[in-house]
Amino acid sequence: MKFYGLLFGREREADSLFAVVEKNYQALSEKANQSRITRSVLPDRKVGPVWYLPGGESSVGLLYKDAHGVYAYAKDKHSGSLSMPFETVLDKFGQSDFWILSYRGDFNRAKLLAEFQGYSMLKPCRTGEIYGCKVDSIPYFEEVSWRPDWLLSDLIQLFHPDLHIAPMRYYHKLK
Repeated sequence: MKFYGLLFGREREADSLFAVVEKNYQALSEKANQSRITRSVLPDRKVGPVWYLPGGESSVGLLYKDAHGVYAYAKDKHSGSLSMPFETVLDKFGQSDFWILSYRGDFNRAKLLAEFQGYSMLKPCRTGEIYGCKVDSIPYFEEVSWRPDWLLSDLIQLFHPDLHIAPMRYYHKLK
């Protein structure tokens, strides 16, 4: 945000907008730290033979930390993606409390399970705690770089169901 402000000669406006986002982000993170309930996340899904997971120092990994949630690779030092076979994901994330993923088009739990039968071994499949973001109609990729506080709000509510901050913007429970 600050870079684009500098690039377009709108530094003051960019600094002002950045300050609003930063203040909101920090307040949300502090609120998450006060929660009495903390759940664990399983992110994304299998692509071909591997599952790509955010490294602990990636932007998403840092969002999980700031949301004060449980993420199996939180202590990992990679800033990019980690590619894992399903067996490793099952071992590390099989008992996660909820699953978040993105999708396009018409999608539901039945279609997810039809993609790969191994998913049925994951706790979120048994409990129904699967949340999706329909990225072809929700401007997730267009917004989160500018408003990480909005994504943090969703993540906090998933990690800490006792906190009701606002309606979730990106994720909804898959049926």
